[in-house]
Amino acid sequence: MEEIAKKPFYKRWWFLVLGVIIVAAAALASDEDDLVQGDEGDETEEVHSIDFQADVAFEGEEVHVSGSTTLADSSLITLEVEHIEDHDYFKVKDAEVQEGKFESVFDINDYPDGEIAVYYEFNPSYQPDEIQELYGSDGEFIEGDAVKKAETSNIHYIAFVEFVEKDTSNIIPIDFAADIHFQEEEIVFSGNTNLVDGALITIDINHTEYPGYFQADEVEIQGEQFESKFDIGGYPQGEITVEYEFLPGNQLEEIVELYGEAGEFMEGDAVKPQGSLSSQRITSKETFMKKTADTHSIEFQTEVHSEDDEVSVSGDTNFENGTLINVEVIHLDESDLMEIDEVEVQNGQFESIISIPDFPEGLIAVYSEFHPDKQTEEIQQLYGSSGEFIEGEAVLHYNFKNMQYITTQEVIMISNPIRLTGSGDTVTEMFELTDGFAVVDFSHSGERNFSVKLMDESGTSSLLANEIGNYSGTSFELTEDGEYLLEINADGEWSVSMDQSFPAPSNIEEGEPHSLSGIVDSVIFLSLEPGLKRIDLTHSGGRNFIVKLNGVSLWANEIGSYSGATTEMINEESVYAVSVIADGEWTIDIE
Repeated sequence: MEEIAKKPFYKRWWFLVLGVIIVAAAALASDEDDLVQGDEGDETEEVHSIDFQADVAFEGEEVHVSGSTTLADSSLITLEVEHIEDHDYFKVKDAEVQEGKFESVFDINDYPDGEIAVYYEFNPSYQPDEIQELYGSDGEFIEGDAVKKAETSNIHYIAFVEFVEKDTSNIIPIDFAADIHFQEEEIVFSGNTNLVDGALITIDINHTEYPGYFQADEVEIQGEQFESKFDIGGYPQGEITVEYEFLPGNQLEEIVELYGEAGEFMEGDAVKPQGSLSSQRITSKETFMKKTADTHSIEFQTEVHSEDDEVSVSGDTNFENGTLINVEVIHLDESDLMEIDEVEVQNGQFESIISIPDFPEGLIAVYSEFHPDKQTEEIQQLYGSSGEFIEGEAVLHYNFKNMQYITTQEVIMISNPIRLTGSGDTVTEMFELTDGFAVVDFSHSGERNFSVKLMDESGTSSLLANEIGNYSGTSFELTEDGEYLLEINADGEWSVSMDQSFPAPSNIEEGEPHSLSGIVDSVIFLSLEPGLKRIDLTHSGGRNFIVKLNGVSLWANEIGSYSGATTEMINEESVYAVSVIADGEWTIDIE
């Protein structure tokens, strides 16, 4: 930045007139001071050291002026942009200092080519009252490297000038027209332009909802034309965006020289600023909807249960016959234990039974999956080799492979039933139970008392059975992780089986209302929906009649014949266990 070399503001006509007024006013003020100041005339004000820096940037058809300074907020910087050879082209603005900075922009589109001077001026007499009080009406209270003193007066001011060159001789008007259309399973991008041969246009194709469906290409201008095609057959339905751009700085060296590193030598309707106004490019974005008439809305539901050493997977779907479903069973604690099966959909259903004799007790994950790339040719024609012709709540999107697929996961606990047999009074060895529940089946062949207690390591026990003579029944018990034993009193042969696995779907009572009945101790699993339930119960035996929900909520605790009702609030839809202890016929109606 250089000091003013010609026409500083204190030599311009408007400043000379202003100076006469200021000098006259100063003289009058001096006379008045001689009359009233007296001994106080020796007082001085604080002098402020001022820093001042400014910068000019020529951006397109605009001059950007900015700077930093220690001048107080609200100080006014007068800016003038003037053509050196044709003084009819000049513009003046005031920029206000705020937080140590000032800036302004001048549109010089109408200026002819040539050298342009940009003046910065801090005129102390042309300031708000509070600024004049701070720095003096003549700037007498400012100092610093940027502060100058007028040659013919005692005025202190700040003034600089910088020069920029406007040269439009190398500006090239750019014509650019692009066409984007969807043709069968292709996007065709083409157009005409007067950009030189070898110029590169970058095109991005992106699925709005699924960003993993993305393609990019560079097309080279040849003979003022360009064209590129994109296969989007694997894209799902939805909005697709096409964005293209010509970035001057990313071109071959000779093209950069022609249009400028920042595109500063281009103009035209298609030319747009990029980021800051000092950079230009050609860019546009268009969107359109991909719709496929052959898209299929897929329903897919599965059920999983385990029993003994088998896992059974069944499902309902509207996939066409012959569609292949992959079933995987993986032990979550020992991931090397895995079994895989492949089954076909027939009449809207599929089923797989997988043997897992080597799986230890614990959690297993069961996956049921539809992979479009593993189907027969007929199925791929129907649903697409990438699953592009399926949709629905069960359909997932694998962005890495641009594929749609279906997978369900269910995690279940498998446990090998504990089976114990014996004769007479017995205390069993310790065995492990996991947190949850156990369904216990009993049998006894004898004439006297048959009782079974479940006891944990602390000695806490619960009575599972207490009968006389021959007996066969089932009980339900809540359990915690730990080691247990059974204390059995019997006068004959007995057997006990404890199962902690979730019941198979075929062993769950579905649909409400429920009407249950039996003649012995039983455990019934049934599905219940949320809401207040009414329960009607009857019993025709002569001994205990005890009914519980999930081993906790007591519905009945009577002796002998009974007929009554109770209520239960069900908070969530799930599978529940109803346990019954009875010695005669019983009924339970739930609605």
